[in-house]
Amino acid sequence: MALLTKKSRRLIKRRLKVLKFRINRIRKVIRNANKIKRNKIILLKFKAKKSRARYNKRYTEDERKNILCMVVLAMIGLGLAVNISLRSHAIRMEDYSTKLPESTILESRVLFAGDVYWGRNLNKWAQETSLKEAYPFRHLGEFKKDSYDAWVANLECPSVPGVQASIKDEKEKLIFNCPVSYLSEASKWFNVFSLANNHTNNYKDEEGLLATRKALDDYAIQYFGHFDPSISTDACEVIAIPARVRLDDTQKEVKIPVAMCGFAGVNYKIKDKDLEPIKLYAKYMPVIVMPHMGVEYSSVVDAERQALYHKMIDYGADIVLGNHPHWVQPTEVYKGKLIAYSMGNFIFDQQFSEEVTRSAAISLTMSIDQSPETETMLQSWVSLGERCASFHDDCFDQIKTSNLGLLPFKFKFSVIGVQTSNKTTKPSNQRTYNMILERLRWNQTQNELSASNYTVN
Repeated sequence: MALLTKKSRRLIKRRLKVLKFRINRIRKVIRNANKIKRNKIILLKFKAKKSRARYNKRYTEDERKNILCMVVLAMIGLGLAVNISLRSHAIRMEDYSTKLPESTILESRVLFAGDVYWGRNLNKWAQETSLKEAYPFRHLGEFKKDSYDAWVANLECPSVPGVQASIKDEKEKLIFNCPVSYLSEASKWFNVFSLANNHTNNYKDEEGLLATRKALDDYAIQYFGHFDPSISTDACEVIAIPARVRLDDTQKEVKIPVAMCGFAGVNYKIKDKDLEPIKLYAKYMPVIVMPHMGVEYSSVVDAERQALYHKMIDYGADIVLGNHPHWVQPTEVYKGKLIAYSMGNFIFDQQFSEEVTRSAAISLTMSIDQSPETETMLQSWVSLGERCASFHDDCFDQIKTSNLGLLPFKFKFSVIGVQTSNKTTKPSNQRTYNMILERLRWNQTQNELSASNYTVN
């Protein structure tokens, strides 16, 4: 190895001297910083000690304890206030424009709600107030009814004129009747009721069902379904759903035919042959199925019910919206189509747990994109719509003989949170809404629906 020259050694020494100088400077800066930090800490401790001395001198020991208690109570109160705010303040319903977008030729926004029942305790509470029959519906305006073209729900009772069920029978024997006197108020909110459940046979079976249909006819409320799923002629019905269309460059309100089917599986076993009507209606129009079955007061979807609801989709249903468990249960996307296994109570007297006092309403927006071909086809469907407002009318026969094409509907869904606590139905608060969405698995369902981009065609 070659020896370093004298010049190189001098250069190395100078560089080492500079490096040593810089290291010493850095150490000095660090020492000064630590000294400043220590001085600040000492100063803070001194100030704290001085303040504590003044505080101790100013207040007695008992006064200091009282002050501490007040501070703790204030913090607890603040926490409770935040919690109560989350619990008590209902989510504000957003305004919805009923004006059709330029790219849309038809739109109908429909709210599908859970179980509705105004008998038993709800009737008792109503009659004890000055509101009387308006009592169960008094906060429904907070859901902004004008933002919807129609409301649909499950009527969990017969409504037979002249029958006044005793609270004892309704509580102990679960024999229901919804007094007819409430239908005038109900008709202000609901356009359609499903009668496919385990209570519409509570008054003399078929006799009570027929009387209920007649009462609903008197208030222009449409209905579908039977308490016995084997009565195939009553399972599905063409419903004249209110809609907004743009024809000849003019927006107008019309009725559009949509099939709705109900199947009650609590007291009866739903067989494959009972589902055949779904196939028939699905050839011509959208089919929305509202089954009624499942284990009550449970958040679990049993395998048998899941298989049956899947089969409803296989038979041609576009949407399946279940009820009966009185709790919110998960949603699912099967073959790109929405299944809600249980929406919970919408108007009900059950108050014994938080689970039975929250529910999910499903907001469905059905729309059709603008196109010359669709406009011609739509005019024919609209002309038939008004003929579909009566039970067992000739609407479906006219549709079949007219050989109309299936309209290319698009479906869009959202969830409306509902609370029935404190003996009233109203929009849920944020805390409850979050719990509803979590139970529904709604984020996952939304993603799967978006991925499927499902339309009826």
